[in-house]
Amino acid sequence: MLLYVVSFTVVALATFYLYFRKNRFSQFQNASLVAILLICVSISSIQIFNPRADSFNLMCAMVLYAVYVVFENPAQYTHHATRCFNERAFHEEMTAFSRVSANPDMLLIGLNNRPETNSAKDVFFYSLLMDEVADRLETVFGKNVFCIESGKYVLIVDDKKYSDYKDAVKDLEEAFDKSIKIRNDKYYAEIICRHFTMSDIRISEDYVDHFTEVIRQNQMDHLIYNYDIGTKVMEQHNSREIEDAIIRGVEDDNFSVFYQPLFDINENSFTAAEALLRLNDPQMGNIRPDMFIPIAEKSGFIVRVGEMVLEKVCRFMNSHSYIRIKEPIIGVNVSPVQLSRKGESERLINIMKKYSIDASKINMEITESFFEYEDKVVKENNDVLLEYGVTFSVDDYGAGFATVDYLYTLPFTFVKIDRMVIVQAMENENAMIVFKSTVDLVKKMNKLVVVEGIENQEMLDVVASTGADYIQGYLYSRPLEEKKFVEFMIDNII
Repeated sequence: MLLYVVSFTVVALATFYLYFRKNRFSQFQNASLVAILLICVSISSIQIFNPRADSFNLMCAMVLYAVYVVFENPAQYTHHATRCFNERAFHEEMTAFSRVSANPDMLLIGLNNRPETNSAKDVFFYSLLMDEVADRLETVFGKNVFCIESGKYVLIVDDKKYSDYKDAVKDLEEAFDKSIKIRNDKYYAEIICRHFTMSDIRISEDYVDHFTEVIRQNQMDHLIYNYDIGTKVMEQHNSREIEDAIIRGVEDDNFSVFYQPLFDINENSFTAAEALLRLNDPQMGNIRPDMFIPIAEKSGFIVRVGEMVLEKVCRFMNSHSYIRIKEPIIGVNVSPVQLSRKGESERLINIMKKYSIDASKINMEITESFFEYEDKVVKENNDVLLEYGVTFSVDDYGAGFATVDYLYTLPFTFVKIDRMVIVQAMENENAMIVFKSTVDLVKKMNKLVVVEGIENQEMLDVVASTGADYIQGYLYSRPLEEKKFVEFMIDNII
């Protein structure tokens, strides 16, 4: 009797599951499951005439249930929140298209009902809404819907059903003109979409990976209305290429340090220099710092790169060549990402100790992006380095985030005014007033002023008249490799 109860219960559960999940299956899967269900029902009927068929009936019911589970989207191809296909399944679908040189129409679909807060209630509601949106998309478009990330979907337009992707857009709009019911309340999903084709994103072997990364990293409304998808995918591709070059650079020592002399107006001599990082990759050639530094910061590799640069500088400062050029102060760029890492100050100090470097000869230059970081760890690292004797400077002041209050609330010794400030001052009278006022203000705070980007005598005369302390630029020297830097300093000091 127990076998009867178990077998019919399993069949009933399987039938219930098939009914409510039919939209998740393809037509072939649905037809197969219905056929198996009918077979099992037939075998159950035979049970009446053959009581000894208990084991066979139970086996058929269990097989049916197992088939449902196996035919369901496998876990590795299923988005955990919406239970529709995920980016891995999308990747395989795109790979299949590329093998036959297909160029399908696709729709990038976004759910714009983002939660107003990160409260558990809002996040939970949003997850329910995402699930309902996925259900409705699959009801209308079948198994051609892929959830790349929460609230971000890609629809591969079925060319057998739609001769024009615009007809699919109409069906999408009609589907979400109707409200969605969540816990007996009605809501409207705000759906936005844009059309693209495979050729728009297929710009490298890893085009699908780049495309899905672009979706994850950008707000959906920007992807829909503001960005060119192909351009973004290309940027992501280039970013990955540069990231690989950074990794090779660390492993194979492809990074080098150049030194640009700073002219001390008060001493009428070169008493300082800035250490500038260069990356020469065997595959990509020379990569500009403004290209690889942001990527290194974003990926976290900047921590290893920054420590490596300081080590190269300290090794140079421990050499006989450095002593011969009267031991100038060396400015070393330090990323705020480094200082946001707990214990980073101790690691930097250990590098200086390793080479017996006088900390007062190290000036750590921090870009204005530092002021975006209101982090306890950043302050702790900064304080430890200051106590050890390192000085700090604000690099590229006037280019972005820093405001005047930072100049008197944070312990900077140097303020480096960005080259664009003096360039604009040479062309605009009002900009000149701002430039001179900035120098005067910083000087009154007893901080040293470095003006970057001096390229001709006219600029030099203007800067010298303001009372600035240091001048940096091509007028005196471009960044030089270590040997040529030493030669330059000897020729201009001794």
